[in-house]
Amino acid sequence: MDDRSFNLRILLVDDQTLVRQALASLIQSVEGMEIVGTAGTIADAVQFAEQWQPHLVLLDVLPEIGVWEGAREISRRCPDTKIILLDDAPLDANVREALRMNAAGYLTKQQPFSQVENALRQAARGDRVFAPEIARRLVLSNDGVHLAVEKTDDPLSTLTPRETDVLIHLAQGYSVKQCAKLLGIGTSTVGNHKSRLMKKLDIHKTVELTRLAMRNSLIPSGGPIRQPNSKSDWEASL
Repeated sequence: MDDRSFNLRILLVDDQTLVRQALASLIQSVEGMEIVGTAGTIADAVQFAEQWQPHLVLLDVLPEIGVWEGAREISRRCPDTKIILLDDAPLDANVREALRMNAAGYLTKQQPFSQVENALRQAARGDRVFAPEIARRLVLSNDGVHLAVEKTDDPLSTLTPRETDVLIHLAQGYSVKQCAKLLGIGTSTVGNHKSRLMKKLDIHKTVELTRLAMRNSLIPSGGPIRQPNSKSDWEASL
């Protein structure tokens, strides 16, 4: 594919208005690239992706419960659209989730824009693109690409994506029963995830979970966010 022979149609998703506008302006100024729209929430991203069928979705790892479910919904509704994740400081659990959903790449906001531009072109050609600090840890095995374990002082890197989901819900004040309903899983399953994540983090009180989540920007300081988290929720919200 010669991506300079036509406009590469891109949907940009970021919850920070200034970041979204600045990045959209940069991308729009590049020859052969077109921002077909922007979104600040994953629900809007799903709706706009289905409406506009972009070549690429540059998706910030939003501080929302349903961001991964939304990303998968975009892939389901737009099978020809490639998704590239964009993040401030990638957690291992998020990178692994992106690999599991076969995302086209994972970039960081610390990269120069020239690298982002090149990555968008490469992804359009069918390559998978990753920030250097992620790429150096990728290993290829018989069952696909994986992220190598790295010694780290970040306790959140030990959590699975589902444990991270449960952590975010609990940190926002939801009960185990409410978590189960929002995540569409059993109460006992949430309880098991809660026990495991608290053991991994060496935390024993919900208030400590909230402080940890806020320090790591997993939840906003202004209060809880309720976002759709199942197929029925998506369809009801759009």
